[in-house]
Amino acid sequence: MKSLLKQYLSNLSQSANRGDAREESYYPMFENFLYEFARSIGKTKIQVTTLPKQTEAGNPDFRIWDGKQNIVGYIEAKKPGENLDVIENSPQLKRYRKTFPNLILTDFYEFRLYRNGEMVYKIEVPETIPEFYLKIYERAVKNNKDIRIVKLAGRRQIKSYITPVLSLVNETFRDVYAFVPLEEREMREFAQRYLMILDKRFIKIIENGKGEVIAFILGIPDISEGIKKSRGYVLPFGIFQIIRSQHRSELLSLLLGGIREDYRNSGLDTILGVQMLKEVMESGLKFIDSHLELETNYKMRAEMEKMGGIVYKKYRIYQKAL
Repeated sequence: MKSLLKQYLSNLSQSANRGDAREESYYPMFENFLYEFARSIGKTKIQVTTLPKQTEAGNPDFRIWDGKQNIVGYIEAKKPGENLDVIENSPQLKRYRKTFPNLILTDFYEFRLYRNGEMVYKIEVPETIPEFYLKIYERAVKNNKDIRIVKLAGRRQIKSYITPVLSLVNETFRDVYAFVPLEEREMREFAQRYLMILDKRFIKIIENGKGEVIAFILGIPDISEGIKKSRGYVLPFGIFQIIRSQHRSELLSLLLGGIREDYRNSGLDTILGVQMLKEVMESGLKFIDSHLELETNYKMRAEMEKMGGIVYKKYRIYQKAL
């Protein structure tokens, strides 16, 4: 797989460096890469149609078949350097996303997969952080010189960040279905209720030069076994079952995360991800559960899939008139 990617990227660079390549110039090498990748994962019957006939939604650049006359999905390609953040919100992509169950948007370097629903990813913790992820991390750190990664010293300092972090939750979650903003009283109650099970290793906070919290991610070792054994009672002795289950768990549950809107698309998500991965690897945990993610939250899903995350739980909300 590594040699396949290396050859593909080398071919892309050669075409780009000549300076006269159009979008369509990359199609043959991309089609070849799709076939080689499919073969490498045992999908030998996959078929690719480049520039297929028009669909009801328009003209995606590639159509993928499963070899049994079933369409797997479509790929819309753009020339390297195009702004995919802008394109994914264009009328064309909105139309494609609404019509096609599986759609990939790519500039031949970055790949964004679009589906419908709400999902949870499970990621196996790697032995080492992937090289490509470290390169993105290094570039993000270099491009964000005014930020500071907060080093939490203990519970007292954690408590001091509860209100700033939850205020950022109010700001970043405001458009999420059924989210109700937290009042200050609720933030204080949250601190009292959960402070005992929070672990400073798995709380990553980023501040800007003004000392404002602009991004964070929070996880805890899974406590579900402790809750079962305590039958849901924290007092008088349930808390000990919960804490013990944290120490024995192999799974880190990601509970919350957010990036202030004016700092998005600047690499802070990768900085948080690498910082968290380092802690998880050092702790000996083996898996990460992403908790709930909207299926339309394509950027978070892309982060999970970069790290090899797979969907292993799905949730649906149904409504019926009474």
